[in-house]
Amino acid sequence: MRRIAFISCLHAGSVCAPWPEYTRPDGVVVSPSPVQRQLNEYFNDFWAHEAASADTVALIGDMCQGNNRKEFGRNCTAVELEMQVEAAVQLLAPHCKGKRVIGVSGSGYHSSIDTSLDRLVIKGLGGEYLGALFTGNVEGTEKKMLVTHGAASPTMYKGSFEDRESMLLDAAIGSRQIPHDVDLVVKGHWHYFSVVKVEHRTMVRVPGWQCWYPAKFMVDGYGKKQNRLGAVTIDIGDRIDVHERLYDKPQIFDAPVAV
Repeated sequence: MRRIAFISCLHAGSVCAPWPEYTRPDGVVVSPSPVQRQLNEYFNDFWAHEAASADTVALIGDMCQGNNRKEFGRNCTAVELEMQVEAAVQLLAPHCKGKRVIGVSGSGYHSSIDTSLDRLVIKGLGGEYLGALFTGNVEGTEKKMLVTHGAASPTMYKGSFEDRESMLLDAAIGSRQIPHDVDLVVKGHWHYFSVVKVEHRTMVRVPGWQCWYPAKFMVDGYGKKQNRLGAVTIDIGDRIDVHERLYDKPQIFDAPVAV
């Protein structure tokens, strides 16, 4: 059996995401805010349970916040991308020690025009960067897995998105465009958690670690854009078992006020 911890959407660099006690090259110390300290506690708690005995850590995109280009750099703890990469590595390194690290790239908005921040984080942890998508055997088992960050927006009913994807995979496998079955599909990107099981396949959507923040694309459809905090550990053997760890999100920019 394999046990893999999947981390998506860490968003190191955002004021609404985990941040370590970080010392800049010029000696200035950038400390986490009270909310970030709470998020750090959640993050460490995840690693204290099933993930502690994982043999592999899979990083599935958006490990850094990036420039926040559409918001002109607002709501970033650090806008320097090098600092964001180093902070993400600092957050992850203690938990990845002794484990194999693999990962894929995330969304372009949370990366750099010139390079992949996710790749730099994975390499900084001594891991293996697998590009935009991984599909293939889970070593030591008979299961086959597909892992990618994800992009397309889910429909109003989120489960229908995963169900549709499963049917499209069946069509491609049946027409031999994909030369093998896929037992497990893991994606992130949309900051919610779900598990959709069909007869022959498990579809998992991994949540993230960033709270809601007031970007325009987060304000529109506010009720649908409520980020879920947490991550999952998946046991893969004769069967597939998903262990989720979910946490209540602090309200920062959308905290209730009296008017």
